Amino acid sequence: DADELMAKFRISGVPITEGRKLVGIITNRDLKFEEDFSRKIKECMTSKNLVTAREGITMVEAKKILAKARVEKLPIVDEDFNLKGLITIKDIEKQIKYPMSAKDAQGRLLCGAALGITANVLERAAALVEAKVDVVVLDSAHGHSANVIRCVKMLKEAYPDLKLDGEMQLDAAIVPSVGSSKAPGSEVAGKANILIFPDLQSGNIGYKLTQRFSGATAIGPICQGFAKPVNDLSRGCTSDDIVAVVAMTAVQASQN
Repeated sequence: DADELMAKFRISGVPITEGRKLVGIITNRDLKFEEDFSRKIKECMTSKNLVTAREGITMVEAKKILAKARVEKLPIVDEDFNLKGLITIKDIEKQIKYPMSAKDAQGRLLCGAALGITANVLERAAALVEAKVDVVVLDSAHGHSANVIRCVKMLKEAYPDLKLDGEMQLDAAIVPSVGSSKAPGSEVAGKANILIFPDLQSGNIGYKLTQRFSGATAIGPICQGFAKPVNDLSRGCTSDDIVAVVAMTAVQASQN
């Protein structure tokens, strides 16, 4: 059962509890040379000299403990040894590699989904809400159209707790004071760091406005949907703009 669970969720270890109290941990290393998979977990799990840490530990402290013990998983327990969480070396490596990744209060990556303006949009939204989606984006090149505005209203009435923004103008997206007045209650307004435009022309204009008026570092426009990396440069680009877009394109090419 443990082997199937780890394979299903693509994880390499599972803390074992009795009630909420931590009693052991079983990992791929414990199962690597196991021949009898009908044995009870308690017979093959690691239960002695468990390496654990208390709630509130920092990632820096956790990394030191993992390095000293030469293990990859650190169960987090409270004063009564109840399991409260698990820190892995991969958690630490990913935090270093992706410091700006969007996460929820529990440290899990946020998950968003796009919805088209279709007749069954409420049914599709219901499926996403059931799947615990964090944010929904309405996929439309015409955010100001009556259909989009009506759809936003329907979704907000049906799912008031769902994070959903309708059409948002550029100034509201990047200027906090404007965002608070044009899109009150939005968690994106005034703080957006990625802007998506319906076509290359509007993207080129929006990118220049963002760069010139807000003093932001703007790279692009970056084009999506092609078989191979293809990006754009404006006629007024600087040498720094060229270097940045070339670097971005090289990274895209290396990942294909």
